[in-house]
Amino acid sequence: MGVEAKIFGLAGELCRLSVPAGRIKDLKEAVSESLKVELGQLRLLHELREVQDEEDLPESSGAPLEFTLVKRPEEQARWLSDMREGHVRLLKDAPLHIRADPEVIFAAVAVCGQSLEHAAEALRADRAIALAAVQSDWRALQFVDEALRDDRQLVLTAVKQDWCALQFASDSLRSDREIALAAISQGWGAILFVDPSLRADPAFLLSALKTGQCRLEIAACNLRDNKEVVMAAVENHGLSLADASPALQADKEVVLTAVGQDWRALRHACRALRGDREVARRAVGQDPRALLLTTAQLQGDLNFTIAAVAQHGRALEHASKALRGNRQVAIAAVRQDGEALQFASESLRGDEEVTLAALEQNWRAHRYVAPGLWLNSDFCHRAVQRSWRILSILPPEQRSKRGLVECAIRQNGRALEFASAELRMDRDVVLLAVRQAWQAASFALDPARRDLTVLLAAGRLPRSRSRSPKPGSRRSTRCS
Repeated sequence: MGVEAKIFGLAGELCRLSVPAGRIKDLKEAVSESLKVELGQLRLLHELREVQDEEDLPESSGAPLEFTLVKRPEEQARWLSDMREGHVRLLKDAPLHIRADPEVIFAAVAVCGQSLEHAAEALRADRAIALAAVQSDWRALQFVDEALRDDRQLVLTAVKQDWCALQFASDSLRSDREIALAAISQGWGAILFVDPSLRADPAFLLSALKTGQCRLEIAACNLRDNKEVVMAAVENHGLSLADASPALQADKEVVLTAVGQDWRALRHACRALRGDREVARRAVGQDPRALLLTTAQLQGDLNFTIAAVAQHGRALEHASKALRGNRQVAIAAVRQDGEALQFASESLRGDEEVTLAALEQNWRAHRYVAPGLWLNSDFCHRAVQRSWRILSILPPEQRSKRGLVECAIRQNGRALEFASAELRMDRDVVLLAVRQAWQAASFALDPARRDLTVLLAAGRLPRSRSRSPKPGSRRSTRCS
C-alpha cells in the first residue's frame, strides 16, 4: 500500500508524491527524481526534525505526510559524498569551513575515527562527534580536546577496544579502577599507564591478577608478601612465584598452586620444597623435565623415582644413572609409556620382562629393544602375543614360523601381509587369516589365493560359481 507525501519549500508546496511504504531513503529518491535535485543535496524535515535515510516512513492516519525540503549547498553535498565513499584523506587539505562542518566531520569519523585529527578545534571538543570517532577507532582519543580526555564514557569506550588508549586518558582517569581494569583485561601492557598508586592497592591488584593478563611483577614490593595477592597471581601464572617474597616461596600451599599451573615454577621454590615429595610429584606430573629441578637427594630416591615415572614414564630420562638401570624403575616407566624404554640402561633394553612390558604398552617401543632379543623365538612369540604388529618388524627367519604367524593372525587377519611367502601360500594359514579379516585375502599367494574355500570365506567366489543355475534355464536342462 502506498503512502501519500507532500513536499514543501520556503515558498509553499513543491510536489505531491505517492511512494510504497518503506524508508526515508525511498522517499528521497522519489523527490530527487521529481524535482530534479541531486540526492546528496536533499534534507527532509518532518515535524521540525530532520529524518535520516535509514528511518522508516512515519505512520500515516490517512492524511498525506508533510515534509519540508531543505537543499544543501552543492559543495557540502560533494564533500559529504566523498566522506561516505571513504575518501577521508581529502579532509586534510579541505577548506576550514568544511573542516568546521559537523555533518562532514560526522560522516568522516564514521568511516575513519582518526579523521578527527583534521576537524576544526571546536568540533574536536564536541562530545557527540568525539564519541562517534572513538567508537569507530580508539586512536581518535588522542585527537579529542583535552577536556574530553577526562570524559569517563569516552575513555572507557576507547580502552575496551585496546589497552593502548589508556595513555591518552587524563591523569585522574588513569587512576580510575574500572577504567584501569578494562584496559588491563585487553592486555597486561596497560599497567604501564595505570597510576602507580593502584599498584599498591590490594583490592585493585587482586582484580587485575584475576583477569589473567598480569603477573606479580606489577605489584608494589609491599604486596609481594601478601599471600592472597600471590595466590591470585600463581593461579594464572605459576612463574609469578619468582616475584613472591622468600617467605611465600617457602609456603607449601603457594608452591603447590604455582607448580600445578606451570612446572617451571619449581625453580623458584625454596630448596626445602624442591625436595618435598608432594610438590615434586605435582611438578613431574606436568612435565618430566621437572625432575631436574628437584634436589639431588630426591633424584636419587628409589621410591620417589618410581612414583614419578609411574606418573610420567619419560621422567626416566632425567633420573640418575643408577636408577635408569634399576629394573623396578624401568618397568614402572614403560608401563606408563612404552617408549620410555629408550631411556633405560643398555642392559635393561635387553631384559625380556622390561621390554615385553614396554611392547605391551606401545608396540613402537620395538625400536629400542636390544637387537639380540629378536633372535630368540620364545621372546618373539611372547612379543607378538602383546601386539600382532610386532610381526612386521621381525627377522625373516621368525616370520616363517607357523605358530608365531598364526598367533599374530588370530589377533588380526591382516598380519598375513608380514608372513613369509611360504606361509602366504599355505591354504590353512590363509583361511585362518581371511576368516578373521576378509581383507587378508589380498595378501595370499597362489595356490591358496585361488582356493575355492578361501575365496568363499573372503566373499570373492566368482559369480559363475557362486550362483546356482535357475530352474528351467538352458544350463540346468539335461541332455536327453
